[in-house]
Amino acid sequence: MKKFFVSLGKMAISGLLALVILTGFCFFYYNLPVHEESKTGASDYLWEKNVITMRGTEGFAFAKLDENGYANSFETNRNVVDVLIMGSSHGEGFNVNYDKNFTYQLNKLFKENKKDKYAYNISVSEHTIVHCLKNLEAAIKEFKPQEYVVIETPKVVMESSRWTALNKGEFPDLEANSVGVINYLQKVDFFRLMYAQGVSFLHNSKSVVTDDTEAKVDLEEYRKALEVTISNAAKTVEGASCKLAIVYIRPVDLNTDGSVKAFDAPEEHVIFKELCEKYNVIFIDMYDTFAKHYEDTNCLPHGFSNTKVGTGHMNKTGHRLVAERLYEVIEKGAAK
Repeated sequence: MKKFFVSLGKMAISGLLALVILTGFCFFYYNLPVHEESKTGASDYLWEKNVITMRGTEGFAFAKLDENGYANSFETNRNVVDVLIMGSSHGEGFNVNYDKNFTYQLNKLFKENKKDKYAYNISVSEHTIVHCLKNLEAAIKEFKPQEYVVIETPKVVMESSRWTALNKGEFPDLEANSVGVINYLQKVDFFRLMYAQGVSFLHNSKSVVTDDTEAKVDLEEYRKALEVTISNAAKTVEGASCKLAIVYIRPVDLNTDGSVKAFDAPEEHVIFKELCEKYNVIFIDMYDTFAKHYEDTNCLPHGFSNTKVGTGHMNKTGHRLVAERLYEVIEKGAAK
């Protein structure tokens, strides 16, 4: 019996030691904070406040989170928000250093060109364009943007049911998982990584409609549902005396010979663009900009040295190009 308890003790110590070593490794490889529930509704959830995070799954990057739990680190004396950025993980830019995401780069362009403007980023991972539009009114109420609301999205084609649920006020919130055992487990970096891997596996195992889907869609139903969505968003932003811009970000598709593949836009994509134009929503499709940059420099806007070429999140090149395009749009609007 004594030998049994000695062996059990040794196993426990070995397991604890292994956990310490793995957590120490993950501290540098995947040290992310925990999502917390948003009290204002500007986003479904946000990150822990005033922390520094590191990620090595795509490239290696540091990110700083501000007093509100969002990825902002640009120093400014301006106490109002001129451009409010909403979006997903591409928008928050956790895969590039904190001074390389497109919000920081946009603020840098404002400063270099002596423009008295400030962009503030409330993008948080997993927030699709539907989530952002659901949170639009609350975000405007909290941050009071003076000129623009910009929504970044890697996807504009959604199932009609999503637009319909949004229009009816029935689209579900993302769960923060900031209570109970999961909350405490996520504070241990190794368990945080395992949790992220599990969520990613479950997400990727689901059937998701993408821009190149061949699923048949009732286009008339799709148009009606989407028109209600876009018109409501336009009214919300117009009521706040600012403009709405949607930045569509998608990787450059390449042929086997390395040349850029022409994008054959599905009808749903065309409808989305048409409705944006109808309701004076600025639609910025980054594909042509990304493709031209690749043709000129052989540099892709997505992918990192430790990932598959041209896939995954935007790298610093992609973020810079988005910032430059946004700056051009804002300057063009100011010139009118």
